[in-house]
Parts: sequence; C-alpha cells; structure tokens
Amino acid sequence: MDIIQIAHKIVRDSESSLRELMQKALEQQKYADVAEIARITDAVSKILAQSKAAILSIAEQRTIEFSKPTGVPERKQAKSKSGRQKKVSYPKFIKDGERLIKVGWSKKNRKEYEHRVPFSAAMFFARYLVESVEPGKLFQVDEILPVSDAEGHEIPSYQVYVTLAWLISTGSVEKKGRDGYFVAPGRLTIQTINDSWDKLPQDGVVTLECKQ
Repeated sequence: MDIIQIAHKIVRDSESSLRELMQKALEQQKYADVAEIARITDAVSKILAQSKAAILSIAEQRTIEFSKPTGVPERKQAKSKSGRQKKVSYPKFIKDGERLIKVGWSKKNRKEYEHRVPFSAAMFFARYLVESVEPGKLFQVDEILPVSDAEGHEIPSYQVYVTLAWLISTGSVEKKGRDGYFVAPGRLTIQTINDSWDKLPQDGVVTLECKQ
C-alpha cells in the first residue's frame, strides 16, 4: 500500500466513524450535534471523493505508461455491437458528499434534472418512518407531513418525496398504486439505510442515454 492509498484509507475511516457518531447522536436525540456532525462529514466526504479521483488518475496514468507500446498509435474506444450507448432508466440516485441526488429525465426539455437532499434530512425522514409508521400499513405522504430535521426546521416536501423515491428504489418502501405506500417489513432499519447510502455511486459518473 503506497502513501496515497494510506491517506485515502485514513479519510475513509474518518468518514465511517463520523457517520457512526451521527447515528449515536440521533439515538440520544442530540439533534443540534447531528447537524454539526453532518456538516463535518460533508466536508470529509468531499475530501474522500477528491482522493478517489486522485488515485484513479494515478492508476490510469501508470496503466498508460506501462502498457502502451512505444510507437503504436492509440486506438479509438470500440463501440458496442449495436453502435449505441447503453441505455439507463430514470430516476437514478447518486451522492455528492453528504447529499442525496435524484436524477430524473425531462421529456419536455429532453435533458436531465436534479433534486438534492442533505443526507441528514433523508436520515431523519427514514428514521421517522421506522419509528412512526407500522410496517405493511398503507400511508399517504400528506398524512405524515410535516417532518422536522435535527434543528427543528420543517423538511421541504420535495426532499421528503426524493427520499421516499430513493427508499422505494432500495426496496425498503413499496408503492401500491394510488392507495399509498407501505414500509416493507424488516427492510427499513438504520443499518439498511446506511448500507444503501454507502452503495450509492459518487457524483461525476458519465450520463448515459435516456431510455425512451
């Protein structure tokens, strides 16, 4: 393990420790502390993203230097058999530091749009569902609003819907037509939320063609 990788591991361990600390503060209902820890974690996450980019850049450069034969012209990247980019379904979810991003597709404008939600707000709403909504019981969103964040401020309704869409994508919450939503029994816990968050790709991925 070289020095850059060691530095990356230190930052990654710090991010994990901060998230555990945030969870403890939530359990102890120290909401002001949660907000402050979230701000610190956001800064650390951005450093982690930058360090990942640095490692990838170094690895790519080393691959080019050691694998490219001298005097051989660089070939263009081969296209897929169909000659088109792989399609992707919307919405898709990524993260930017400590922010959840929902990426949708506007048929009218024929381009992507984004909605961003602080992870702390998403966590509070998810925790509210865990503690206040009986698993398997149908609910409407307007029945559970408003929901407040760590500082007692009302979470904007669009952030609630973005978080709900993300939880649906993970299988923690299910939608039953127009009848409403229900929490999937045994699938929505603080641990599963953290695990789902850790699996989200970082912002900066290449946008693929929209599925028409």
